[in-house]
Amino acid sequence: MVRIVDRLRQRSQASFFGRAHELQTFKLNLSSEAASVNVFLIHGAGGMGKTALLEQMVSHARQVGLTCVRLDGRDLEPSVHGLLQGLATALGLPPSQAQLPHILHEWRQQPRRLLAIDTFEHLAHLSQWLRDQLLAELPQQSLAIISGRGKPSELWQTDPTWRHGSQVIHLRKLSTTDSARALAAKGLDEAQCQAITRLSHGHPLTLMLLADLVEAQGTVPESLGTDVIRRLTDCFAAQAPSPLHREALEFCAHARITTEDLLAATVDQAAAPALFDWLASLNFMELAPEGLFPHDLVRDAISAELRWRAPQRVAEGANKLLRYYLSQTQSTTNPSLRSLAALDIFFLTRGHPVMKRFVDFATLGSVSSERATLQDMAPIADLVRKELGPSHEALVQQWQDHEAATWWIVRAPEGSIMAAMLILELSGIPPQDQADDPALQQLQPWIARQAPLRSGDRVLHARMAVVRSTLANPGICINALQIRNFLMWMTEPAVALFAITNVDPDHWRPMMSHLDFQLIHGPGFEMDGQRHGTFAHDWRAVPQAEWLDRMGSGTSSSGKTEGDAARTAPSHQTLPEQAFKAAVHDALRQWQDPSLLGRNPLLSSRLVQSGRRPPEDAKDTLRRLIRSTADTLSEHPRQMRFMRTIELTYWRPAGSQELAAERLGLPFGTYRYQLRMAIDRLGSALWLRENDDASPASTTPD
Repeated sequence: MVRIVDRLRQRSQASFFGRAHELQTFKLNLSSEAASVNVFLIHGAGGMGKTALLEQMVSHARQVGLTCVRLDGRDLEPSVHGLLQGLATALGLPPSQAQLPHILHEWRQQPRRLLAIDTFEHLAHLSQWLRDQLLAELPQQSLAIISGRGKPSELWQTDPTWRHGSQVIHLRKLSTTDSARALAAKGLDEAQCQAITRLSHGHPLTLMLLADLVEAQGTVPESLGTDVIRRLTDCFAAQAPSPLHREALEFCAHARITTEDLLAATVDQAAAPALFDWLASLNFMELAPEGLFPHDLVRDAISAELRWRAPQRVAEGANKLLRYYLSQTQSTTNPSLRSLAALDIFFLTRGHPVMKRFVDFATLGSVSSERATLQDMAPIADLVRKELGPSHEALVQQWQDHEAATWWIVRAPEGSIMAAMLILELSGIPPQDQADDPALQQLQPWIARQAPLRSGDRVLHARMAVVRSTLANPGICINALQIRNFLMWMTEPAVALFAITNVDPDHWRPMMSHLDFQLIHGPGFEMDGQRHGTFAHDWRAVPQAEWLDRMGSGTSSSGKTEGDAARTAPSHQTLPEQAFKAAVHDALRQWQDPSLLGRNPLLSSRLVQSGRRPPEDAKDTLRRLIRSTADTLSEHPRQMRFMRTIELTYWRPAGSQELAAERLGLPFGTYRYQLRMAIDRLGSALWLRENDDASPASTTPD
């Protein structure tokens, strides 16, 4: 007869993927009576698959005839006596024989055994006793697996007795290949596998939670849902021994790199050394030359959970970090340190939904820009000709020797140029030198409409940027050029106006609008067969301190709207609130008819225009925004039943409202009431997004 536990183990083994190297090392030691490694020490962050790997190892040990003694630290009294009681019970000894001599005697009756202890973090203070009193006395044919969140003591690696007889296994994220195999085994298609792998960062628990969610709902969410986030945060934050430690962990999740100095400035000066040491001891922390940082998934989960639970604390924490980073830029003249501080400030914007679409924050800082030399000009001209065209190459020739022009480049490791950007200081360029450049011809009237420039005021223009199209990840170069612009905004003296000319301005408009850079001329200009547009910001109208406050608090930045920019910005229709909500209701009724939906006035709303992801059709953008807002509302227990009514009426229609009421198990009158309430609440949430550019998570009605 097959036991329930056997069936569950078979199911667990069938869904296990990855960790091939760790399992192979363990199997090699199973094949020998005198193993070269007797003790395997598994550690890793919560949800990283420690228990799953331990179960696989136990299964392999049983298959070759080892008797396995399996304990869980959560089930034992955290004392030597409790551990001995657990061992005695597992070995079939009476409580009166829960003593080390009796346990060792019983063990030696069948020396080819495996001791497996899971969740060892609850017994970590017993490590030395376990090693020196128990494991040291086991027969040489015996093996042990100790698994827990905490990193094993360095004594395992430095003690001459145990250094060669033990192996530390630090579990990290799954590879992309292993993640894809695990998801494909659950019947998900390639697109779903790629989306889940990207969202989970290879974290096994998140991978499986998202796979279950997709199996139930049929679609991959755009972000981690509240339930998933809370489960993950519980895994990561459970190790915080005090509120102060939890606060340090939260700041570490927000900051690009955490140092002891940062903790002293933001959490507690006296406790900073101890807090930093504690953070460094956590399994999900990575060490860098500048400090430490958490695994991407840990960062995402803790940040998202805090935004959901205490959004005001997020804003306060961001402002604390912002003040600290500003002090770093102002207290040093070291270009490298100022660049790092600017990078840290830019990183604070990673939680904004607009910025996440345009910046590859995962690779931020992996490459940097440097000033080009005279020897770089020929490769720059070649790159510009290939990627942008001959007219742009002519601009390179025009500006390469001009004293008002500075070229910044991003080099590949072997020295070739991967990207380049031209910065012009317009105050040093006479009018006749600007006559042949359409970007400068459009920029000059805008400059003339701003407040008069004072003596010493500077006008900088990022005239062109080019990235090699054959790169595997062009985002790292785009990051480097964006950071160079950001660093100039932070540190260049006396900058009054700053302009940026981009190819495909419609694509970049949402990010530039968030950064308070206005499109100065709606139609833009054509050059080398592509449309270009120029965005500009007046640093006198919205000074650095005010601008940084907006960026640091994570709010949308609309800035001070000047008349011409408003007239030339891409048009969108402004509807009164009631008309807007009526259009939402119409969109639901038009859901199954693309021709009718194509005439909905919401297609011209700011929400859809700024949220469109080219080449996405505006109708698809509207559908996506409505569905994502409804999905977020559904995460709130009080809203779930209302959104379910919309789903069965419009998105997966039952055929009639009567049938929809029947499928929902509601009297028809109750169904009609819930449908009206659902449409009103969805309309209100979308109206907030239209006016506040808020993320859906912030628009849940009470």
